[in-house]
Amino acid sequence: MRHLTFTLALLLSAGALAAQTEFAPVGAVWHYHKYEFFQFPWVPIKFYRIEATGDTLIQGRSCSILETSDPIDCTRRRHKEYVSQQGDTIWLYDQDAEAFQLLYNFGAQPDDTWTIDLVQVLSEMPLTVTIRVDSISTVNIVGTSLRRYYASHKIDSPEWEGEFYPFPFPFTELLGAENYLFYIWGFEIGPLCDTAYPWGLRCYYDPNFGSYETGIAPFCNWIGVPVRETLSEPEGVRVFPNPVSDRLHIENLRGAALAFELTDLHGRTLRRGINADFRTEVSVAQLPAGVYQMVFREGTRPVGRTRVVVAK
Repeated sequence: MRHLTFTLALLLSAGALAAQTEFAPVGAVWHYHKYEFFQFPWVPIKFYRIEATGDTLIQGRSCSILETSDPIDCTRRRHKEYVSQQGDTIWLYDQDAEAFQLLYNFGAQPDDTWTIDLVQVLSEMPLTVTIRVDSISTVNIVGTSLRRYYASHKIDSPEWEGEFYPFPFPFTELLGAENYLFYIWGFEIGPLCDTAYPWGLRCYYDPNFGSYETGIAPFCNWIGVPVRETLSEPEGVRVFPNPVSDRLHIENLRGAALAFELTDLHGRTLRRGINADFRTEVSVAQLPAGVYQMVFREGTRPVGRTRVVVAK
């Protein structure tokens, strides 16, 4: 009887552990910041919500049904998505290719890699993205030890010169990518797309794990009421040619030095400098075709911004 009791306790303990690490159980809910690309200041005025509403079978795999409050614009992300868990790996069902893509691997070790096949929506260009795990660790969240990894990505395209670029956020068991659950949305954006986008997990809940708030918003479905200020190209500044393929010229007639930053849709700074002369040149020849933005500052005060289109 003692052996039976001990065995039963082990089974119950194992069952509880499995429940804690089940990805997207029914009732799981994620909330994320929602930003407008050309809004200033960058204050999230809405949120994206994803909820696991049920289960289904796809190609013989048990899948969780994830319903989004509204799909990300300019991508192939849908109102309903399907994810399947097999051990430590999470697969996303690609409804266009009718195939599963490996989304997360929480059992990965440093230098492990996998690929994701995508299509840019507006250009219809196929993309293969290689994910590489850079480091692994564990993190304790509301009393639960969760696995976490940091990773880099490489787009298999000559324009990117085969370099790996670090993701500026972690991937955490149960929670997924800190910026957005379907972090691959950014790779699907084609040229000339500058609509709303997600960035930042507000909170997560599931019946097994409980509630977790990251603290970046007062509460999950908080809607800010920011004072909006629409900034355009500063007076006395001209950026040309636009679209541009090689060298971007910045003319400054303001009589004061301007700091500038050229960023991509993920907010990553790709070029920066100070324009203290009449004209400054910025090389964009090595950047992929797409939409970028240039932000101007006098000291630390933003004074304007403009959209820059790189065309090949």
